[in-house]
Order: sequence, then structure tokens, then C-alpha cells
Amino acid sequence: MRHYIEQKFLNPVHPVTIVVVGAGGTGSQVLTNLAKMSHSLRQLGHPGLYIVAVDDDTVSETNIGRQAFGLGDLGQNKASILISRLNAYFGTDWTIDPIRLEKDLPKAIGGISWGYVDMLITCVDSAKARIEILSGISALPDNEKPTYHLDFGNRKKSGQAILGTLKPVSQPEGLEDAVDSLPTVLDLFPHIADMDDEADLPSCSTREALEKQDLFVNSTLANLGMDLFWTLFRQGYIEIHGGFMSVNQFTASPLHINFATWERFGYKAA
Repeated sequence: MRHYIEQKFLNPVHPVTIVVVGAGGTGSQVLTNLAKMSHSLRQLGHPGLYIVAVDDDTVSETNIGRQAFGLGDLGQNKASILISRLNAYFGTDWTIDPIRLEKDLPKAIGGISWGYVDMLITCVDSAKARIEILSGISALPDNEKPTYHLDFGNRKKSGQAILGTLKPVSQPEGLEDAVDSLPTVLDLFPHIADMDDEADLPSCSTREALEKQDLFVNSTLANLGMDLFWTLFRQGYIEIHGGFMSVNQFTASPLHINFATWERFGYKAA
């Protein structure tokens, strides 16, 4: 089975607008990969991507090494540092919103109304934050919802990236294997609300931070998830909409677009 990208994203008049929530361990890697992806798309005649990075956190000593920050960044807003750097490297005009996104969404994000946001990427450690953000998005009318949601989540040595749709996407006519809706991370893992967020508390040292998330788990997950995203744009369709990986086991397992697969997670497609 396949899901075909909404056609307006393949040949858009303007760059595709993406809101990225979280600029830490995974988010800083995802933002860097998005910059590479946007540059590559522009080289292929596509207008590329426009990114709004959302994070209210500042760089601390425990972030150095594990995240894409250096000693000169200490005390500064994570999103601001990364976007300023990427704008300088790639000639983009991306922006930030240094806020904590919660269930009560602001009417605009980074100066852009939600109706103009095409895609949402969440790179947050907290199960509570993930639930609140998606609850707020779900409450929006369909014409204001982003079309796609890509979620990254990880533990110490493992993680998952799952691409879902927040509203149905028109598929090419006559294709019986085309699926217009993909389950989100909360569709597949509704029990995430019961997760204990104790591991998400701030770390007091680099040693303590590495006990929670190993050194290369974030970058490995970001590369796998962004390759899926790149495939959706480059190929125009996907047969896998996520996966699960383990760095210490050197394994990656795909999440196929398949009704039977989804039902094993307890999700039944409409």
C-alpha cells in the first residue's frame, strides 16, 4: 500500500511551511537536515522549505556535545542560535518563536497563521508536551490544520519516527492501493498518556544526561526520519511511514502502510 504526497507540495508556488517544535537533542539534528533538504530541493527546481523553529529553552553546559551547540552558545535560546546559523550557511530566511507550545495554541506561530502551516514536526522529550500540542492541533478546523505530522521520540538507545496525516490527503484516481490517511503517533500509541515523564526532568551534568539519552541516538533517529521525509518529496509517495531503531542493536524496523499492521497496534483505519 502507498500514500502519495499532496500534489501541491510537489510543485508549490511558495516554499512549504513547516513548524518544528523542539530544538534540542533530536530537534537540532532535524533542523540541520531540513536545511540540507531545502537546499537540495531548490537545486532540483522546487522552492524549498520555510521553517519556524519553536523552543523556549536555552543552551546549558549539559547540552554541549550531545546537541548541536558549542560553549559560545551558553545561555542563548536554542532555536535562535540554530536558525541564525542555518540562515547564514544556506541563505534562508527562516524564523523562530521562542515559546513553549501547549494545548491552547496561539493564533499565529512565528508570525504565521496556522492555516498557512503545511506540516508539523515534533521533537519533544515529554509525553505530556506531545499530547498537548496534538490536542491543540486537533481542535483546529480542517482548513487550519497542517497536513502532515512527523513525530520523533526516543529513549536511551532506541527511538521511533512516525509520519501521520492530520487530515485526509487526496490520492491519485484509480489506484486501489493508495491510502489517504496515515495514523499519527497518538493513534498508534494512545497509552503514551500514561508514560512517566520522570526521565524528562533536566539533567544536572553531562554524565547524567548521557544516562538518559546516549550520544548518537538522536542523530541516528533524525537521519532515519528525515530520509523518510525526503523520500516523500523526492519520490512522491511512500510505502513506509515510520519505523523503530536501536543504536546498540544496529537495527531498524519499518512501519509499513498496512491496515493489518496498524490493527496490531490497536488502530483500525476508517
